[in-house]
Amino acid sequence: MNFKIALSTFLIFISFHTISSAQTASIKGKITNEAGLPIEFSNVTLLNATDSSTVLEMQASELGEYSFDEVKQGEYILASYTMGGNKTYSDTIHFDGKSTFIQNIIQNNKILQAEEVTVEGQRSLVKMEDGKMIVDVENTLGNSGLTAVEVLQKSPGVSIDQDGKIKLNGKAGVQVQIDGKVMYLSEDQLNNLLKSIPSDQLKKIEIITSPSAKYDATGNGGIINIVLKKGAYEGVNGTLNLTAGSGIYHKGNAGTNISYKKKKLSFNIGYQYNNRKGLNEFSMERINSDLTEPNHKFASSSYFTVPAQTHSIVLNGDYAISKKTDITFNFSDNYNTYTWKGDNHTELYNPDLSLSESSVTSEKGRSHYLGIYAGLGFKHKVDTVGTIFSGSGGYYTSRGFEHKDINIQFYDSLGKNNNNPFLFLLDNKNNSSTYNAQLDFEKKIFKKIKIETGVKTYQIRSYTPLDITITENFIPRDASNYFNYSEGVLASYVMGTASQGKWTLQGGLRLENTQVKGKQSIIDSTFSRNYTNLFPSGNLTYKLSQKTSFTSLYSRRITRPNGNDLNPLLTISNPYTSYGGDPYLVAQYADNTELTSSFFSGSLLMTLNYTYIKNPIVWASKLEKSTDKIISGPRNLDYQKNYGVSISVNTSIYKWWTSNNNFVFNNNQFVGTTDFGTINNKQNGWNVTTTQSFKLPKETAIEISGLYNSPSTYAFAYAYQRWQANLSVQKKIFHKRANIKIAFNDIFRTFQYAGITTIATTSAENFYRWDNRTFLVTFTYKFGNKLLIRD
Repeated sequence: MNFKIALSTFLIFISFHTISSAQTASIKGKITNEAGLPIEFSNVTLLNATDSSTVLEMQASELGEYSFDEVKQGEYILASYTMGGNKTYSDTIHFDGKSTFIQNIIQNNKILQAEEVTVEGQRSLVKMEDGKMIVDVENTLGNSGLTAVEVLQKSPGVSIDQDGKIKLNGKAGVQVQIDGKVMYLSEDQLNNLLKSIPSDQLKKIEIITSPSAKYDATGNGGIINIVLKKGAYEGVNGTLNLTAGSGIYHKGNAGTNISYKKKKLSFNIGYQYNNRKGLNEFSMERINSDLTEPNHKFASSSYFTVPAQTHSIVLNGDYAISKKTDITFNFSDNYNTYTWKGDNHTELYNPDLSLSESSVTSEKGRSHYLGIYAGLGFKHKVDTVGTIFSGSGGYYTSRGFEHKDINIQFYDSLGKNNNNPFLFLLDNKNNSSTYNAQLDFEKKIFKKIKIETGVKTYQIRSYTPLDITITENFIPRDASNYFNYSEGVLASYVMGTASQGKWTLQGGLRLENTQVKGKQSIIDSTFSRNYTNLFPSGNLTYKLSQKTSFTSLYSRRITRPNGNDLNPLLTISNPYTSYGGDPYLVAQYADNTELTSSFFSGSLLMTLNYTYIKNPIVWASKLEKSTDKIISGPRNLDYQKNYGVSISVNTSIYKWWTSNNNFVFNNNQFVGTTDFGTINNKQNGWNVTTTQSFKLPKETAIEISGLYNSPSTYAFAYAYQRWQANLSVQKKIFHKRANIKIAFNDIFRTFQYAGITTIATTSAENFYRWDNRTFLVTFTYKFGNKLLIRD
């Protein structure tokens, strides 16, 4: 591992000497009021005049002075604003990149009207900033009317399997955040939450594949941060959105986001309602190659409709107590209800392929889920040289209820009903709570070095009572149980960043202590663990010019088994299928190395990565041959190796044509032995996403996008290829305050899961299909002050 890191860094050094440096200079000036007096500590932002993207940011001194160094040639606009004050924009600066440009700004006391500054352009939908890949959601036409899960599916390097498990560049264990807050949820809870968030609430998605020590070490695959929309303009502003359409079944949502900003106070409130009817279609054919067993072939097919309604509320804001101190507040509420109804048909065959028996399962159920988050934070600027003290705390609680009613009727080889149904009734009233708090401190020394340190703690408490009644041979039995689980992490970190010329070096170390306890009542299964780990991280960046940079990164990460993974209680899906956790699971650890290059100001991005994962947690299944029952659950393997390359090309071919293209290749190898079977497989996989945006006359735009996932292997499962094509059209109306979007997603209904899982002598071919092909019409209206800078 150390040799590969050293080799990557050496190759960077060699490449540095083969490319010449671009010429840069400075833009500097002074911020004053109309009386000519300096305004201290103003926030100053240098914007690209062609697409309104942020180039550089800083805080002016107590004398109102600012300076942006090493600025390349181009056209810019300066924005100046005080904490809780007004924002002022300069005229367009035509900068030659050769000599220092002086631009003084007079901070107005009045609100600048939209007609005074208007910047329009086409943004790149995917870009790299500060080690993050940023996917622009709100400006992608085809995202209107979808859910957060569906938007993630279309993001570069992200894949979500049929069970809702998220992978990033072929690696599981992805940490998902919303507005920078970690979601300490199980995969099922997280999947339900993301399904309840409409895309009209999303601003962007940040993908961090090699996080620094400042972030939680959780998540071998990296971090995905979903950023929600917020208001950023003076006065009252907002948007209204309405989506209607259908796939096989209806889809629709409606909502609003309203923001208010005046002097020291700003806040944003949003509400979204989502009403969709979904589809889960599944079929499986399982073959046992051991012909000495009585049951050779198992075939199953099911069709379920899933109506769902969700309500989502967000409230966030900040208040400037003084010029140096801000406080922030956050609140979110997600409530969703699901009902489902469907049938499953199953046949068992003898080795000669004659029918042995069959069954018909009728299932209906309902569930509802409520999740509430409340948090507070503060940020205090101790001085003008970058000394900052900040902190935050939050509480998340979730309450869920699930009811299942399963009736299974069996038939013999001649199709005769045996009049002995299998009945399964389940009621699950689960609840969980999460507390978190953190303090952070950063300080600049010698002007070139920044030191950061902090502490954090979070505690998870969950209670899962299962009220189960099973009736076999007309005799009911109580199979109820409950599971208590707690997890606590106490962490501290220190990291430093130093810059010298074109070089930037960052290094950090994070310490995390973990305490886990679990108890299952009926079979009296109890476990507890306490362990401490160190997580180093670092990166080295060489900025050859404003257009070209190279970065090598290293980080160590962890994925802890959650409560569901550790709960040994078997849950019955049908008489032939059950699943449960493993209390002996251990955490998996990943060492991740990357080499990233950015060319032409981010228009071309290239990343090479290698990851070694110890004790990877995978999903496996075992066939009980005597009963032909499948038992599934998580298990640890010995190790996983993942290496790959990603390339992103984002450019404006013409003023009216913007092209965004992403290619991700990865190779996965899994090695290990479990009680479910032995594995040693290796497989290449790759995916491509492309979005072509065309800006036409009369405020009309067209977007054509596509996604392709190649065949790939993950542990025991081999997935076949899948792809989708999408088409969207937008028309701006009402003097650009409103727009109508028409989106046709997965036009050919080809985005579905099909694959085969092989363990020992048993192989199962699976097919899943959802209601993916949709036709959606979205109307959006913006009210209040016109946006000062818009796309």
